Amino acid sequence: MNNYHGPRSLHVSELHLVVADLNRSTAFYRDALGFKVAENGDGSVDVSADGAKRLLSLTQKPGVLPRGKTAGLYHVAFLLPSRTALGGFLRRAIATQLPIQGAADHRVSEAIYLADPDGNGIEIYADTDDADWRDEAGRLDMGTDPFDYTGVYYAADAEINHMPAATVIGHLHLAVHDLERSKTFYRDVIGLAVTADTYPGAYFLSSAGYHHHLAVNAWERAAIRKGDRAGLVETTIVFPECESVQAAVVRANALGYAVTDHDGGRSCVDPDGTIVRFTVA
Repeated sequence: MNNYHGPRSLHVSELHLVVADLNRSTAFYRDALGFKVAENGDGSVDVSADGAKRLLSLTQKPGVLPRGKTAGLYHVAFLLPSRTALGGFLRRAIATQLPIQGAADHRVSEAIYLADPDGNGIEIYADTDDADWRDEAGRLDMGTDPFDYTGVYYAADAEINHMPAATVIGHLHLAVHDLERSKTFYRDVIGLAVTADTYPGAYFLSSAGYHHHLAVNAWERAAIRKGDRAGLVETTIVFPECESVQAAVVRANALGYAVTDHDGGRSCVDPDGTIVRFTVA
């Protein structure tokens, strides 16, 4: 398979989430899911798979409500390196009675769905062989079929105690208030290409030929998220080189999105108020 989350692809590398109870969320990501966690010293916690590369930053804001049907994180999808690893996670979920909300075979991937204590959606998935992602006409063949629980379970010999070190954010799926406006932002400002537009109320976008690095949907008729809700505050998108960042800045300015300079990069705000940081691989 190609490296769809390496330095030559445009992809999401990390998220910043606000949570109601940091101890509760830390325990969930560490003990229930098997991630490594580390305190930052500033009241936040870093979540990683390998102990070094941050995937999530969690910050406590007491009194915030679950996201509910507001714009923001629909789910963050953690990509495991193999079907065997997904089988190990499934065995762990069964052994610990982790509440699973659903699972599906999407043809391009096999996925298990759940949620964290604040209602932030989580997908744990493994890709299928990318040689089988497209039909004879070259169109992406992505769908929702029944999950092969037995096949995935027996793809592993035992449950995994920790998330594999190679785990990355495979894609980010957003619930949005204005579907067309969000698609335009992530396509025409960020530079992702639409890979699937046949799902009612949703678009899937990617770079480098991946099935999707990001998706937006209007399934929940989401209201604009306010500060009293837990969930996504900020996302970091990795660009292949400095020139592609500068091109995104030019496009953002042309479409009326203000770009802010800060230490280590630049950022702008998407149509639903999420800060999008630009960084270079």
